[in-house]
Amino acid sequence: NSITNLTLSCEKCNTKKGTKDIKDFLKKDPSKLEKILKQAKRPLADAAAVNTTRLALLEVFKATELPVETGSGGLTKFNRNWIGAYIGRVAVRTSGSFNISTVFGLIQGISYKYCKSIHKKDGYEYGKSKIC
Repeated sequence: NSITNLTLSCEKCNTKKGTKDIKDFLKKDPSKLEKILKQAKRPLADAAAVNTTRLALLEVFKATELPVETGSGGLTKFNRNWIGAYIGRVAVRTSGSFNISTVFGLIQGISYKYCKSIHKKDGYEYGKSKIC
């Protein structure tokens, strides 16, 4: 199941397509095939850009001759859960108290004394992720 062979379709068309390659299935409709293939390859280009950047950074870090460790995304998630790092949204106030949104609801008025900044954003772009 390559990403380039997966596409959203109605149940009737999906059943008709079955396990056929999209190129075989749509060989009589080249315009639709071209549109689907162009759309399917877009995520691959984004992933390629991220991987290229990641590998370039790794080479720069290795060139410093300092010890460098790498790990998988799964290892990163495991380590964050192991150390108890919060991953989610935090509303920061000038008063020093925070609101944290969790899957269980909003927790309000947490003192800065109980929070540790592990990443700072510029105020215009926010990372979003779900809490397990």
